[in-house]
Amino acid sequence: DTKKHFGSLFEMVDKYQFTPEQHYEIAEYCQKQHIDFMSTPFANDEVDLLVELNVPAIKIASMDVNHLLLLEKAASSGKPIVLSTGMANLEEIARAVSTLQNSGAKEISLLHCISIYPPEYKDIHLNNIIGLKESFGLSVGFSDHSFGTAIPLAAVALGASIIEKHFTLDKNLEGWDHDISADFEELKTICQESKNIFAALGNKTRTVSAAELEKRKRFRRCAVINKDLKAGHIIQKEDLEFKRPGTGIHPDQYQFIIGRSLKHDLANDSELAWSDFL
Repeated sequence: DTKKHFGSLFEMVDKYQFTPEQHYEIAEYCQKQHIDFMSTPFANDEVDLLVELNVPAIKIASMDVNHLLLLEKAASSGKPIVLSTGMANLEEIARAVSTLQNSGAKEISLLHCISIYPPEYKDIHLNNIIGLKESFGLSVGFSDHSFGTAIPLAAVALGASIIEKHFTLDKNLEGWDHDISADFEELKTICQESKNIFAALGNKTRTVSAAELEKRKRFRRCAVINKDLKAGHIIQKEDLEFKRPGTGIHPDQYQFIIGRSLKHDLANDSELAWSDFL
């Protein structure tokens, strides 16, 4: 496909990579728009450029997970490191993390990544997000090269703390990644729905919200009698039904009223209260 691959990798990268001057320009624009600007260095002098620009973190591309000297240089900057792990096995990731830590990196995040544009769904293995967390005890995100929004949102549901997604203004532009990139509406969906998913994840502690507690009163049941009963009658199971709303004696308290005597007459369908008993 000559539209996606219009030359060698060098020719394509050379045409579109940002110059240092463009880095300064876009960093300044991002600052005005309250956007955190980051970039990926491929050489030591590019790390220095990003430090000069005071980026919040340095992202290392998947292809450089085994470029130990570049990892050492990035780590020595003192900036947080975001390391993409596409094409790397667990041993290579462990060596990269160790190199970063031994070179001064204090804050490291990993990105689970499949370096295929786009990958087959069966090859994405989103559960690697959980596996990387368990293996390294680090923050783990997801670098997505799939079509649409479903996979990155699923990654958030699995605990991804970072989502990296290519962005394009037009999916029909020349270049190898425009068709798998998010357009404005897709990126908006990913951002908005990621926040909703993160909020919905909550924690592992079982809680019942105030709104649900209030709803209990309308949806749960309480004990009522199913016939007219006289004062002194001893309540039996056969005398009871349980109806909404649940504002009286709850069904799981029925055993505490069986065998008790009524204090006064009660009409059929009366809701029982503790004050009805001797």
